[in-house]
Amino acid sequence: MPVASLLEGMTLPPNSVIEAIALDGFIAQLPLDLALNADESKAVAWLAIEMANQPWPHVPEKDASAGPFYIVWTGAEVGSIRSEQWPFQMAKLVSQPSPAACWPALAVDPGLPPTDPIRAGQALFVVQCLTCHKLNGAGAADVGPDLNLPQNPTEYLTPQGLDDLIRNPKLYAPRLLRPCRPFRPIISATARLASLSPISSTWPAGSSPVAASTSCRVQRRGRRLARP
Repeated sequence: MPVASLLEGMTLPPNSVIEAIALDGFIAQLPLDLALNADESKAVAWLAIEMANQPWPHVPEKDASAGPFYIVWTGAEVGSIRSEQWPFQMAKLVSQPSPAACWPALAVDPGLPPTDPIRAGQALFVVQCLTCHKLNGAGAADVGPDLNLPQNPTEYLTPQGLDDLIRNPKLYAPRLLRPCRPFRPIISATARLASLSPISSTWPAGSSPVAASTSCRVQRRGRRLARP
């Protein structure tokens, strides 16, 4: 089913996102222009539904399938959809204010030009990191640790060490309860790490946690499955 058809007729505020909330607490942020697009010359979101009488195979190395729901993409620009925008084992879709509106700690200087690398870093953080992590207590997901409390990793890791850790976290932190998956080959890891580097300096380490507004809180439950 096209996600645009599923959302048809709903009143969605212009400055909002669609959160795809998985059973394990993973929360993908889908911009409205992506979620509502039905033009195959771009990228089109579909809701795949696991039928009770036709169960899907288990996710590799896991004892559960990708159901009950899975967001998949088609269209000419499907290559522009990032890895964390393919949420599986999904429980529900929720309309929410944008992350920056929910949690001011995620906002960057409004005076920055649109092409500033810090803006690119902010956008990348929301899509790739906020799905599992909080920052200064800001964020709805609760799969991974806070990325700025009690200390920002840029303060105790060398640039090369941070690069290595993000590329393959299981290798450097094998005892983490829920270790992240490494970047897939399709992702230009070097370019994306470069985008994240300047934005880290805009969030002071050890800042007081920012409480999420009631409208931005979600219920989280279940066990994490690795993203495909």
